[in-house]
Amino acid sequence: PNLDHGRFWSPNASNIVVKDINFSVADPTKDYIWGGLRLGDGSNVLIEGSNFARGGLNIQRMNNVAIRRSNIVDNRSIGAFFDLTNGLLLEENLFDLNGWVPGVAGRQGVTHNTYINYNSQNVVVRNNIFARGSNEGNMQRPGGVNENNLYLKNPTGLTIGYTSAPIYG
Repeated sequence: PNLDHGRFWSPNASNIVVKDINFSVADPTKDYIWGGLRLGDGSNVLIEGSNFARGGLNIQRMNNVAIRRSNIVDNRSIGAFFDLTNGLLLEENLFDLNGWVPGVAGRQGVTHNTYINYNSQNVVVRNNIFARGSNEGNMQRPGGVNENNLYLKNPTGLTIGYTSAPIYG
C-alpha cells in the first residue's frame, strides 16, 4: 500500500505494526519536514519493510519501538528523529540522502540521516547502512549499542554521546 501526498500522525499510539507501506510525497518541493509517519505517547511499535521518501519518521515519547528492514531516503530534513524513546531498535535499514534541499549546494545545517535525542534510552543500532547524510550519518546522543553498521559518504558518520546531559545506556 502507498500513502502519498501527506503524512500520518497518531498520538497515543500503542500496539501498532506498520508493515510493507510506502510513505512518500510525490512533489519534492512539498517535503513534510516532520514526518511521513509521526507517532507519540505510546508503546510497542514495529515498523518493518516500509519505505519513507520525502517524509521520514518522527517518533516521540514512545516505549519499545523497532524499525527493521526499511528505507528512509531522500528527506529534506532529518530522515528519522527520536525523542524520549525508551527501547529503540534500528536494524537492517537503509538511511540515505537525508537532509538535502534540492537545488541547494553544500551541507544543509543540522540535518541528519538519524537523530536520536539524548533523552532516549536503551538504544540498539545494528546492521544498518547510513549513506550521504547532509551532516551526520547517525547522531546517537544517548549512547547505547552501535554495531556492524556501514557509514558511507557522510561528513560525519557517527556521533555517539552528549557532553552536557546525562548519558543513558
